[in-house]
Amino acid sequence: MAQKRSRFILYSGILILAFLLLDPFNIMPNRGVRRPGIDAERAAAMAQHLETMHRSPEDYLLDALQENQIVFLGTIGRIRQHTEFVAQMVEALPLSGVHTIAVDFLLADDQEIVDGLVSGSTFDRRTAADLLLRRDVLFGFEDYVDVLEAVWDYNRSRPDDSEAIRLIALSQRFNYAAIETREDIQNPERMRAVLPDGPPDTYMANQILDRIVETDRKALVFIRKPHALSGLNLSSVGEQMAELGFEDVRPAGVQVRDAVGDGVVTFLLHGPWPDSGRMQGMNYAADGYIDAVLDRLPDGLQRVGFTLGADPLGSLGIRTTQLGDPENPRAFRDIADGYLVVERSARLAASRVIPDFYTSDNIEYARQNFPGPPDDSMDEQSLQEYLRGIVQAFDRNLREFR
Repeated sequence: MAQKRSRFILYSGILILAFLLLDPFNIMPNRGVRRPGIDAERAAAMAQHLETMHRSPEDYLLDALQENQIVFLGTIGRIRQHTEFVAQMVEALPLSGVHTIAVDFLLADDQEIVDGLVSGSTFDRRTAADLLLRRDVLFGFEDYVDVLEAVWDYNRSRPDDSEAIRLIALSQRFNYAAIETREDIQNPERMRAVLPDGPPDTYMANQILDRIVETDRKALVFIRKPHALSGLNLSSVGEQMAELGFEDVRPAGVQVRDAVGDGVVTFLLHGPWPDSGRMQGMNYAADGYIDAVLDRLPDGLQRVGFTLGADPLGSLGIRTTQLGDPENPRAFRDIADGYLVVERSARLAASRVIPDFYTSDNIEYARQNFPGPPDDSMDEQSLQEYLRGIVQAFDRNLREFR
């Protein structure tokens, strides 16, 4: 076991690169997260505004879906309450004329399997788990399976004359076999080979345009930040891809809004924001103001959805995190169109690991698609322990916000 674990440590650099490609966070143990200082008077004005204009996140999202063709819902990923919220919203989406949910945790190549799973007479959680593994061999989480099951449950129980909900898979397949050594991470040619279908943002944008917009469907698009941003051309996205030889890459949301125009909006789910300048890889959202405002709201009003406009929150200048600018603070309304608080930062928890995610039937695929050189010494138990360790580290990071 010690030898197997040492192999995993050897590949840690490659694993971190994989997370940079798949989401904006690392899983380094936290060194402590202090809430930024805030202007108490300004926070009080924001709280008063939200209390006066209060709407539940569910009602706010449904109204936005009614009014727009594409609503991007940005998450940091692996947050239990975020996926639970999406699963709970499934049965209400048709009330807003929405019968499509697009996600980045499934492979577009597996669309036929996804269609069969959510339209079958029974729901097979093993098949759902294997779909997650085929997208990312380190993504075995129960609450993501629950999203698929919620779609299946709606389709099974809907009236015969009503339209089914379709779950559209957006992700490309990553070719980790192109990485043979740790040095390959610094080799742009090798790294381009990991992305045979080009930059992930462009691939996802094309999937949305071709399979949703061109078919005149409305959709909720549940993907990670910063890919969900539709109004902010975040420079770090382009810079990261430029280092690999891909030029002029913009967030998927920006590409879709540029192509469609009005009717495309981005909402962010509340939680820590990506911050590469911190050891733990994340920091308080909106320079700490969201949590400060929630402190000032009654318990029954802390679950809230709100528009970012000319109000005190929308005009807030964001200095910190990957989404802000320390030199020229970026207005909150320029980052997103709306914001949903389904749970306070202090109560957020990591996704639940699927027991026995790795089996004798999929272990070879997991070895070959592990983000690093294949290692025949990996077995079901050691990979399961490794995945559990990733989640425990992420959960420790989240606890620093309590």
